[in-house]
Amino acid sequence: MSLFTHVNISRRTAHTNIMFAVASAMFFVATWHFVVTFYRTVQALSNLATPGSLAAFLEDSKTWHARMRGILVVTQCLLGDFAVIYRCWILWDRDVRIVTFPLILLVASTGSMACQQLSSNGYEDIAGASWDWIVVFYAIGLAQNIIATTLMAFRLWRVDRQSMAYQIRQSQFRSTMLLLVESAALYFALQIVVLAGFLTHSNIQIILLGSIPPVVGTTFTFITIRVALRSKGYGEGTTETQTTGTLKMRELGITIDISETIDASGGFGVGCESVDSSV
Repeated sequence: MSLFTHVNISRRTAHTNIMFAVASAMFFVATWHFVVTFYRTVQALSNLATPGSLAAFLEDSKTWHARMRGILVVTQCLLGDFAVIYRCWILWDRDVRIVTFPLILLVASTGSMACQQLSSNGYEDIAGASWDWIVVFYAIGLAQNIIATTLMAFRLWRVDRQSMAYQIRQSQFRSTMLLLVESAALYFALQIVVLAGFLTHSNIQIILLGSIPPVVGTTFTFITIRVALRSKGYGEGTTETQTTGTLKMRELGITIDISETIDASGGFGVGCESVDSSV
């Protein structure tokens, strides 16, 4: 649905093209992750007759499908982090200084996963130093998303405060903030639970890792779809006059009373007795 929304944009820009590319990449990664996970599930169930074969299959991190599954999970996380930073950069009028620290965290997150791969036999071989690097990866990712989302929320609040004196109708700040928070809440919650699972050495994170690619894609597309639907609703349901900016101007109503007067010579003239303008 997000791809359909991007394809049907009437006026394409560099920003919309980048958003379409990110959405396409997330769709591709999530789809292949589902295919690989389904293949692993079928292979695991086919060995149920042999005692201990299921555990041995799941613990084997050297197979191509185990490595591919880990790579897809990490790639989807990095795509989601990049999308958050890019949106923050756009919202702050492309000010690189604002997103410098989140970008550093993104590079550090990528480096931590590279170190994890070098210190283990695969993404799912999580023991010792490898386990610690995965904890670092998700901790940095959580911190980066909190910082970037907070920066976006602060920017929206600041713009709303600055434009309050010029706003005619009710401010859209509350609804915009709810859209931002609701769309990101699912991924935030999943990051916290996964990180808690790694910190407590719980096996629940093995189950939760499989839900990361679809959740990241869903979080990204929620904002795109809801903004598109809201824009469509405004376009079809509003009748106010739009200026070149983004503020709505009040309509100006003018009432003119006209009366006829007849002079002594028999002619007549038209006079304006009063002009009443109301807003």
